[in-house]
Amino acid sequence: NYVTVATQGTFIVTAAGTIVAGQKVGANGAHAVSDFTSGTAWTQVDLNRPIGRALIGGGSEAYVVVQIGV
Repeated sequence: NYVTVATQGTFIVTAAGTIVAGQKVGANGAHAVSDFTSGTAWTQVDLNRPIGRALIGGGSEAYVVVQIGV
């Protein structure tokens, strides 16, 4: 089995909550990204990792454009 792992680039991903363009985002463990500045979303140490920055924001469960590896 092979798994693709992205380390840098620009991607269209699902948002978990509102994402504001320009803000840091992190992988939230639910196959989506969350705004890294929201304090309640980052209570678990394993999830407290910024992965990039939102280039285009969006609402919850919408698609957003994120640049990772920055």
